[in-house]
Amino acid sequence: MEIAFSKAGIGGLLADSFDRAVQARPRAFPNVEPRGRTLIMVADFGGQHKGPHFDTYAFLVLDLDKNPQWFEGQRLFRQTVMPNVRRMSFKAMNDRHRRQALIPFLSLADGIVGWLVLFAVSKTGGSLFRSVEMSAEAKDLLADWKPSVRERLLRIMHFSSFLLSGLSVPGQNCLWIIDEDEIAANVQQLTQLTKVLAVVSSNSIVHDLGHLRCGTTRSDDGTLSLEDLVAICDLGAGAFSDVATAMMSEGRFPRGDIVTALPHGLSWMSRVLTTWLAAVGGPL
Repeated sequence: MEIAFSKAGIGGLLADSFDRAVQARPRAFPNVEPRGRTLIMVADFGGQHKGPHFDTYAFLVLDLDKNPQWFEGQRLFRQTVMPNVRRMSFKAMNDRHRRQALIPFLSLADGIVGWLVLFAVSKTGGSLFRSVEMSAEAKDLLADWKPSVRERLLRIMHFSSFLLSGLSVPGQNCLWIIDEDEIAANVQQLTQLTKVLAVVSSNSIVHDLGHLRCGTTRSDDGTLSLEDLVAICDLGAGAFSDVATAMMSEGRFPRGDIVTALPHGLSWMSRVLTTWLAAVGGPL
């Protein structure tokens, strides 16, 4: 099995480095065989409020039936560490229960066999898409979103399609999950979002997938497993936004393989999460 990331669109900039990342871990996801029947991609985003220099986009990708230990651990975590219905959220870590649960939650996440991918896009760069007249078909597809949301929607769709091109395998079903968000605020938008993802991914993915389904955390089966998978993305995107903004403010953004010290003034939470994101050696 050898699948390369698509060089279409953003892949022209990213594919080579992502292919090298796959080759560097020949015995890890996505190289492990046999692959699972269903691929899950969950997504969340940060930096949308005023202050951060970057919009951040986080995607967690894993084979559903290759992660039974995480799902078992997640159920135990919900029964013991967080028995009450609480979401682990970057913006809501100001209560004692979430603070106490953070390290066990991250330790649990370390055991996921998959990829957590973070993108940061400068807010000063404008649109990522060429300014061309939209076709009538494109206008119909995007009619459910106001213009201010379309840029974000299209970025998410293109990042998702790029990742699917290199992390999915032929015939694999894909379940794409997002938080209940302004790009998927109701059933009609979610239906249209599925169509947009299918159109965009058709330009990136050269192999045939099985079923492609899109849902939100509302689809959770009561175990809160989808909520917790999305929360991993939420925490990663929030911390990445904080760290990238602080580094830009101090004028010392990382370059190449040079180790860069964390900027001053980071919250304890961003420091914990950045240390976790930088750790290597686990299956995630």
